[in-house]
Amino acid sequence: MNILGVWLLTYELWVILGIILIILEVTLDGSFVVFLPLGVASMINGLLMAMQKHAVLKMDILIEHWGHSLVSYGLLALAASTIMRLLKRRLKTEDNPDVNDY
Repeated sequence: MNILGVWLLTYELWVILGIILIILEVTLDGSFVVFLPLGVASMINGLLMAMQKHAVLKMDILIEHWGHSLVSYGLLALAASTIMRLLKRRLKTEDNPDVNDY
């Protein structure tokens, strides 16, 4: 297995990447909501890999190839951004309407 495959199958990499992306979201402007869903997806992907490695999940072949880890990361990022967008719309209060909303 090549070095890319080894690194993409370690759950520690995904957790560290998630922490870095969430810190970037918090330290930057904060209105550029791109890094937060990516960080959350990375943390969930790392959690899935850790649960698979320590036999908490009974599915041994959930993520067995480095390509599977990238596909699961992409799907989790898409799901996280969709859920966050729906929550933002639902929690938006009409008491303080935005000046830019017409």
